[in-house]
Amino acid sequence: MKLKRYIRTILRENNYVSHSFEPAVGDEVKNTNPGCKHYGSEGIVVKVVELPGDMGKGVEYECTNSGDNWASGDVLAKTMDQLGPA
Repeated sequence: MKLKRYIRTILRENNYVSHSFEPAVGDEVKNTNPGCKHYGSEGIVVKVVELPGDMGKGVEYECTNSGDNWASGDVLAKTMDQLGPA
C-alpha cells in the first residue's frame, strides 16, 4: 500500500490542517464542515494557494457531486480546516 493512501486511510475521519498532512493537486477531498452551505461537496483538488498574512493555505476543488448549493463541475474554494480526504 502506498504511504499516501495509508495516511489517508488513517486520517479518513479527520480534517486537513495547514502545515501538517495537506492535500495536493489531484487528491480527492470532501467538505466536512456541517456549518457550510457546501457541506458534503466532494471533488478533485485543482489548486492549493497560500492565504495572505501567513493565514495558512486554501484549496480549490472541482466538484464531482451535486447538492442544493453546488453542481458537479463547480470549482469551490475552502480553507483546509473545512476539508478532509474523500
